[in-house]
Amino acid sequence: MPSLYANFSETQFVSWGGSWGQTEPVEVTMEYQIEINFEKNYGWFEMFAVGEHRGQYYASGGLWLNKENTKVIDYDGVFDLSSTIKDQLKHWGISCNL
Repeated sequence: MPSLYANFSETQFVSWGGSWGQTEPVEVTMEYQIEINFEKNYGWFEMFAVGEHRGQYYASGGLWLNKENTKVIDYDGVFDLSSTIKDQLKHWGISCNL
């Protein structure tokens, strides 16, 4: 199995945050794209708002896996991985306990 790919949408509450604080959460439909390449022990994700909030919420990053492709050992792009991304990885049999 050289790679896995998922593309789906989910409605959830999201907000902006930074050193200045955090905005009030708003309900937004987010589209997710997640791919894992087992030959490279690497994956990526992209998540962005669709509908009336398109262009207001976006994040992307990389996912690095151990040699056995069973565990995420590092990621970048966001402070904390979305539970939606973690759930998809778990569905594929990949743990993410960072």
